[in-house]
Amino acid sequence: MKSSVAEADVDSGNTPAAPIFEAVGVLHVHTTCSDGKLGPGEILDMADRAGLDYLCFNDHNTLELADRGWHGKRHGGVLSLVGAELQHRDRKSHLLVFGAESLPPRGHILSQLESLKARGALAVVAHPRETRPLIPFLGGYPWGFGEHPLLDGVEVWNWMSYWKGGVTPLTLHRRITRPDLYVRHCCPGAVELWFRVGGCAVGGADAHGHRILFKGVFPYDFLFARVRTHLLLDSPLVRPEQMEDALRRRRCFISNAVVGDARGFRARVASDTLLVELPGEGWISVFAKAAPPVHTRLLGPGLHRLRVPPGPLHLEVYRRGVTWITCSLAEGGVV
Repeated sequence: MKSSVAEADVDSGNTPAAPIFEAVGVLHVHTTCSDGKLGPGEILDMADRAGLDYLCFNDHNTLELADRGWHGKRHGGVLSLVGAELQHRDRKSHLLVFGAESLPPRGHILSQLESLKARGALAVVAHPRETRPLIPFLGGYPWGFGEHPLLDGVEVWNWMSYWKGGVTPLTLHRRITRPDLYVRHCCPGAVELWFRVGGCAVGGADAHGHRILFKGVFPYDFLFARVRTHLLLDSPLVRPEQMEDALRRRRCFISNAVVGDARGFRARVASDTLLVELPGEGWISVFAKAAPPVHTRLLGPGLHRLRVPPGPLHLEVYRRGVTWITCSLAEGGVV
């Protein structure tokens, strides 16, 4: 049952957020080192033209790009980062890996997870509620192992995964020609898993340079203009370790660049008060694990104080019926 916030429950003020550096980029990008269609240089050229600060490659079961010197390399205005994407022995249940200098042997995904954590790497569940579409050449790779204490977070918004989930032979053409009608919000099932797992909530492109029916669709630069992960840092982004630290500290949020630039968004929670600084107009919804959601009226840019339930929170900011900004918050957390 949905509830609404009354006028008196939202206060506005002019207290600025603490000074912090913000880096905007895209996670979960594949190259020809696995099943992507382009090499890292061409992809980074597109990322640079898109105005990104960083790009993270997560090729399947390999750190080849790191071995070739792409990890931490500056390419134009973009910092190139190299992670990986691991999978269970049945090819389902994927993990995005960050900060690993080597990868464990393939096999059971939980054994790989334990090995990764022993190496000091981060492991984030990829597209956990992905469904298999009714098209033979598009697979579905959901997470099959629930919560686990070693997990560092959840990819709550995967653009390609969400898009392909409802594809059928009858809807394929419309979904290709008008894709943004079908990827309007993050995945509710993935958010539900985040409430059980905790850690960071990130967004990913899952960019491959896909070809469907022998035709290129959703090129890399198309996806770079959509789901982005913002990192909040203590200093300008120059080293890969800064991204890893931001994810460990949950100092990140996700934006949908289709509906506007989200730079400058900030949120923090203490007790029953959520402070949100909006860079533009939007409606806010706040979701808790065991309480009705809280919804606001249209709010203008600036700082707003909302009364919210205690405990971990998932926050979404909407524009024109589409999610613009989303993030996860816990007591004392800051994004």
